[in-house]
Amino acid sequence: MGSTHLISSNRVKFLLLNLMLIFMSSCGLFKHSSKTNNDNKSENNKIVKVVLYTARSFLGSPYKLGGTDKSGIDCSALVKISFEHANIELPRRSIEQYHFGKPVTIEHVLPGDLVFFRFDKGSKNEIDHVGIISDVSDRMNIKFIHASTKKGVMEDELSKPYNTKAFVKCVRIIGNPIVSEK
Repeated sequence: MGSTHLISSNRVKFLLLNLMLIFMSSCGLFKHSSKTNNDNKSENNKIVKVVLYTARSFLGSPYKLGGTDKSGIDCSALVKISFEHANIELPRRSIEQYHFGKPVTIEHVLPGDLVFFRFDKGSKNEIDHVGIISDVSDRMNIKFIHASTKKGVMEDELSKPYNTKAFVKCVRIIGNPIVSEK
């Protein structure tokens, strides 16, 4: 009976130790885990700033199918180049970008997320346009940067009827573990 009592006593100590650790972590007494989350948020914010800074540097550039510079650029190249400047490698074509990342609802979209559209309803493609969410400070008027075929690279409003009719989905790239980074 002495050994049974010893095993039982060790189990109680083990359970108490685990309960104490759970309590301490839930109270925020372990600063390491919250510091890691803050570090990740800080790093993600830096990445978003680089992506948006790069995309905005193209504002006013004309649209050119297959173009990749300020003399002419298309929507998927704008996205690819903007993310490359933040050391995140994305596919070149918008249909490939569409299948990258983690889908996110419009209610939870953040700057740096990608937004996809299908303007040509007669097309067999799931999507035919992509942009980068740039501002969510007014949830009723979310903004995104894209290379418009008629107006070139511009910041636009998702709430415009033309855009809401064509909206397909949003995808989170930054902070998403399935993104392959350089």
